[in-house]
Amino acid sequence: MFFARIVFFCSRELEFDNLTDIPMELFEYENCKCTVKKKKQGEKTKIILEYGGFDDKDKAKEEGMRLLRNVKLEMCRKNNPINISGINGLLDCKEIAVMPAQLTEFGLSCIKNDLVNAGMISEDIKVLEDVLGLEIYEVKSSMDEIHFVAEDFEIKYKTQFRLERKEYQCWNEKLDVAMSFLNTSNLINDVRMKFLLKIMAIEVLVSEREKETADYIKLLEDAMSSIDTSNELGKRVKNDIGQLKIKSIGQKCKNLIMQYCGEKLYAGLDSIKFFNTCYKMRSGLVHSGELNLNELGIYDEQLRNLTVDIVESIANRKENM
Repeated sequence: MFFARIVFFCSRELEFDNLTDIPMELFEYENCKCTVKKKKQGEKTKIILEYGGFDDKDKAKEEGMRLLRNVKLEMCRKNNPINISGINGLLDCKEIAVMPAQLTEFGLSCIKNDLVNAGMISEDIKVLEDVLGLEIYEVKSSMDEIHFVAEDFEIKYKTQFRLERKEYQCWNEKLDVAMSFLNTSNLINDVRMKFLLKIMAIEVLVSEREKETADYIKLLEDAMSSIDTSNELGKRVKNDIGQLKIKSIGQKCKNLIMQYCGEKLYAGLDSIKFFNTCYKMRSGLVHSGELNLNELGIYDEQLRNLTVDIVESIANRKENM
């Protein structure tokens, strides 16, 4: 038979006081029971749901996916922060299952021998590494046939503290907001939000209403003058075209970058090509939810450097924005 198993970590501030290390039944569907329990792993609390047993693996996966989505939706509805992916720098993603620190088969066999010799498990028990998110397991009759082990890693970043006195020529509230976004991007763990916050830090620095060139605006006005506004559709089209007189936020960002970092390179690209790539990634995430995490890792650090360079360049100029 098959079981769907879902594992996630609670934030340190979150505690489900109705859960213990003894499984509690949540519901039963078509003779398959779903139970939940909690388990301490170091200073963290792990929540474990087990749902089965299903005769068919595909059915187990189908019901497991439904349960996984219900977990995420319910935790969001109740404002309960959870870590259900465990990747360093990414607290949640579209991945169904993630193994934070994969052990070798030899490592697992050594762990099993130690557990058997210590009398903690019997020889017929299977030892597997724990997986965050959803995974499907095949057993004879019960999930008790599997003993799960987990590595608990904490990555520390070590550096030396250095600071020198700097006197900036110009500082304003926009720079404070940009720096707050940039600092928050360093604090949070979700790499998608880290990336978006860096883009936002640049966006807040542009002028609020920067118009297109006179020639560009004249072409728009010529086009608008020929539109029949006697109906709602014509009025809407004319209004939409009129909005084009104001530069888009993306274009204003590029103008800002050209002004302050036009001669610099980031990730081997000139500053405008680099920002164009970043902005396409941002648009893909915001408009369609698509984002290449491997590509993101290449550009995120350089985007931070670009943002810092812009802030410093603006702060060092003599006149206000």
